[in-house]
This record gives sequence, C-alpha cells and structure tokens, in this order.
Amino acid sequence: MAETLYEDPTEQRSPLEYHIIPPWRERIKQPRWIIAIAGGTLALLLFIYIATRPEPKPIILGATDRSLAISPNGTLLAVGTRDGTLRLIGAESGHTLALARLPASIECLAFGPDDTVLALLQSQNLLYIFSNDLKTHSERLVQAHPRDVIWSQALGAAIVVAGGADDIHPSLQFFPAQPLGIANSTSQLFDLREWAAPVNVAATADGSRVAVTLDTNRRANVIFYDPEKRRVAATALVAGKPRGVAIAPDGSYTWVVGATAENLTEITAKVSAKSEFPKSASTSPLWMIGVNESARRAYTTGALTFPEIDLAQNRIARTFELPTRSAAIVLSPDRNTAYVTYQDANKIGVINLQDMKTYSEIDLPPSN
Repeated sequence: MAETLYEDPTEQRSPLEYHIIPPWRERIKQPRWIIAIAGGTLALLLFIYIATRPEPKPIILGATDRSLAISPNGTLLAVGTRDGTLRLIGAESGHTLALARLPASIECLAFGPDDTVLALLQSQNLLYIFSNDLKTHSERLVQAHPRDVIWSQALGAAIVVAGGADDIHPSLQFFPAQPLGIANSTSQLFDLREWAAPVNVAATADGSRVAVTLDTNRRANVIFYDPEKRRVAATALVAGKPRGVAIAPDGSYTWVVGATAENLTEITAKVSAKSEFPKSASTSPLWMIGVNESARRAYTTGALTFPEIDLAQNRIARTFELPTRSAAIVLSPDRNTAYVTYQDANKIGVINLQDMKTYSEIDLPPSN
C-alpha cells in the first residue's frame, strides 16, 4: 500500500522535494533531547579529564633547623612544621599523641618544665607555652626577631635569644619558672653588646655558661655568657658564619658548625680544633649539630649525607645516606639514636648510631 503524504495546499514544492522525514531528526529538535545530548557530551569530557589529569602533588611541609625537641627522659618528640602544625610524638611508637595548630610557621621548639612545650613562630614576637598535652597554651611577649629558645633546668628558666628591632643587637631574655611560671614571672633581659644577628643558643647542664652563635664572619661570632655574673665571659671567632652550637655539660668544650666554612670547630678554654669536611660534597652544608660527649662523636644536619665525626681525630668516621636534605637533629639521652627532620619532606628520620645502618621513618601527614 502506497504511503500518503500530507502537505499544505498553499505551499508549492518541486516533485523532488517530496520525501519522508526520518523520525530521529524531529526528536533531536525537542528540548529534552538537546539537554540529554549536551549532558552526555559534558559527562564524556569530564571522564576524559579525570582519566588523563596528572596526579596531584603531595603537600610538602618541611621543617626548619630547630623544628625538633626531645623530652629529658627521651620518650617524647615535639616536632613543628612550616604549616604551623605542632605534634607530640611517642619516640618509640612513632604515634602522634597530641596535635595543635599555630598561626604561622614553627621556627624552633624546646621542652620546658614538666614536659611543657615552648615554641617560637616565624615573624612573631611571642613565646608560646603549651601544656604537656598541647590542649592549652599561654603567650609571652619577647624581644623583636627571636631566633631560638631553650630550657635550662639548672637555671630554672626558658632562654630566648633575639636580634632586637633592627636584628643586629643580640640579647638574651630569661623567663624563670618560679615563682609564677614562665608565662607570668618577671623576665630578665641582657644585652650581648654585639652588632650581628643571633642564630642559635645552647647552655651547659650546670647553667654556668650560655653560648650564642652570631651571623657574621668579621668579628667575634661565638659569645659565652655567664648568667651568674651577668656578663659576657668570653668570645671566639670561628671560620665562616656559624650556625649550630652545642656545649658540654660542664662547659669544657663547645662545638660550632657553619654552612659556609664546611667544618666543625671544637673550642676549649685554651685552643680550638677543626674537623674539615670535603668541599662541596654531599656532607654539606652544615646546619645543626648533635654531640655524644663521652664517645667523642658528633653528627651534623643540613645535607643529604649524615656524617659521624670522630672528634679525637678530627675526621669523618662514618656516613649514612639520607632520602633528602636534613634539617633539625636531636639525640636520645643514651646517645644511641638520632632523630632528624627534613627540609622538604613530611617525616622524621630515625638513625641507629651504633651501626649507622639501621634507619626508619615516622610519617607526618598534613593536618586537616
């Protein structure tokens, strides 16, 4: 049976124009079909984008050269990262026990009395004093350009070294724990009478000396302060610009490292000795130092290679290759373990100093 075509009698068409219009052409002109086709196209494009996009880069926190502290009994680590996260970590388990968020990059940390945690932040003139569970904290105004903080059990005080308003007038500020606590007791300020920015500070276990390194190579760049007499007891000049400093419990030795000089200087009351590092090698630069006084061994950070220095022979005895450049260092109380942070990695490296081979890591995932 022939199919009948209906047309407008007023419309004039050529015989060639008479044909059957396919149903699908009429359907795709309907709005719902237009929407469906557009949605399908967008879904296809989204699938292609997801399937071909590169993997997102991990958030790199990294740490500074004073971003790590260990409790006096060696059971706790306090670690700060550049995103302002402060963590308390079990040294043996590696588990995060407490966490706090701070408004700026954490520059340096120290354990205070009763395992409280002391923190200085980048570009802030405040000393943060956290409870031992990080749940509460108080703040204390400090001198401008604070650089480092330590706690002296012998002196019963937190010690902050700062550069002053122009960052070239180093001073020591003591915050005693008695009688009102670090947050409330009257502080004592001592001008070191030098013209250079301070870098790091260390104190003897007996509280008889405080050592400060200064960012200069033109004049005295290591200062020894006598807290009892409230005066500078001695100064020293080491090669290059010094950075990290460590001091023996009785003050008989002081060890200083600097990135530019590529050596470790051991200072005594009468002489000084240098342990030279290979020039421009993977053991440089030298940022911070940890010392095993009884074994006469020292360890430095800042480089890809972690060296053990024999202080008796003034040479590198052993090395360990790290996964990336190290930053801060602390040694366990028994001096058998070194903990290091990294400049561009979210972890703590744990190195067995007895064999200089066994290594593990504690991950520091970004906080939410």
